Amino acid sequence: MVGEGNVIQKLYDQFSRIFRPVVSVIKKRLFGHNNERLDFIMDSFYKLTSSQQKMVLVAVSTCLFVMVLGAFGFYFSRIHVLESGLNAGFDALHEIRVLSAQLKGEKRTLDDLKEAVSRKMARMRPKAFFEQKANEVGVNLESLRSEEVEISSGSPLERDFMHVNVEFKLPKVSIPRMLKFFREIENSGKNLVVKNLTIRSRYGDRLYFDATAKVVGFKVKRGG
Repeated sequence: MVGEGNVIQKLYDQFSRIFRPVVSVIKKRLFGHNNERLDFIMDSFYKLTSSQQKMVLVAVSTCLFVMVLGAFGFYFSRIHVLESGLNAGFDALHEIRVLSAQLKGEKRTLDDLKEAVSRKMARMRPKAFFEQKANEVGVNLESLRSEEVEISSGSPLERDFMHVNVEFKLPKVSIPRMLKFFREIENSGKNLVVKNLTIRSRYGDRLYFDATAKVVGFKVKRGG
C-alpha cells in the first residue's frame, strides 16, 4: 500500500508541475488577475432561470470534462514519447556495447598479429637471409636489393605495418632448384610471399633458365 501511495503521489506531483501554469493562465483569463470578474459571473448566473442555470452547469461540466480528458491525453502521450525515447536509448546502448565488444576483439586480433609479425621479422636481415637460403639450396643470387615501402592508402594495415620488398635475379637455375628455393622462402615462417616471378629460357640451353623475382613481406612500423 505504501508503494502504491508513493506512485500515486509521484503521478500527482508530475501532473501538477505540468498543468499548474496552464490552470493559472485559464483562471486569470476567466476571473481576472484579482478575481474581479467572478462577482460579475456569479451575479449573471443567479439572474438566469432555473433551466438556463442547468444548461450552463451542463456546458461548464462538459467543458471541464473535455479539458481533463485532454490534459490526461496530453500527459500520457508525453509519457509514451518518453518511454519510446528511453527504449531507443537502451537499444542504442546495447548496440554500442556490442560494437565495443567487437572492437575489443578486433584490437586483440590486431595486437596478436603485430606481435607475431614483430617476433618473426625482428631479427631478419633480408640480404643475409636470402643469401643463406640460396647457399642452402645451391643457387646463385644477383642484384639482390630490399626496401621498406608504405602500404597503399586505404588499407586497414597501413597505420601499423609496412611492406618489405625484396628483388633479385636467379641466373642459370634449374626449375627444381628454383622451386625448392622459393618453397624454402615461403615456408621459413617470415611472412614472405613470392609476388612476381619471371622465367626466361637461355639460348641453346633447355635445362637452365634465368629468373627474376619479387618477394614481399610485412614489418611493424616503429611506434606502431
